[in-house]
Amino acid sequence: MSTCPRCKSENSEATKSWDVIPKTGRGKPMRVTLYRCNVCGYKYRKATKIEVPSPKVSEVQPTPQIQVADEIIKLMIVKESTFESNGGSEIANKLFEYIKAHDGLLNIKQCSIDLEVEPALIKETLEKLLDEGKIAKIEEAEKPTETVKEYFEPEPPTPPPQEEPQKLSLLQRIKKAFTG
Repeated sequence: MSTCPRCKSENSEATKSWDVIPKTGRGKPMRVTLYRCNVCGYKYRKATKIEVPSPKVSEVQPTPQIQVADEIIKLMIVKESTFESNGGSEIANKLFEYIKAHDGLLNIKQCSIDLEVEPALIKETLEKLLDEGKIAKIEEAEKPTETVKEYFEPEPPTPPPQEEPQKLSLLQRIKKAFTG
């Protein structure tokens, strides 16, 4: 029970109650209750903080984090092929198309995220494609940040820039015109 602020009577009844959450997100939520005094008829409000139970440490289960190092492999498609539609070859087909779409550059971690497949399954399928001769490994990057070198024909050397003639003033141009 609550005491009436006007007559100090404890003969009050709760008529309405609601919860309020702070707009800023800081602070605890509050329960506001509207009271009516049975002695004098005065209506008043009272706010109380709501205790939100925090989850126990034993109830919170950590989500497993898969630690996969970035492994970048440069591949080349040896033979175009279509895959039969059985369970394992569907992943092989997706991986083959992924390799084609990324011009043979395969980051196993990013590929596993994009195809929503475990990295171990991607490595296993990659080994099958290598064994079947459908793709060939060109090089393997040692560091994830190392960029794969692309080979181009060397560009022909550019000729040295020609010197532009000096801009002459009007007087200098007149002298040059008469003297040659």
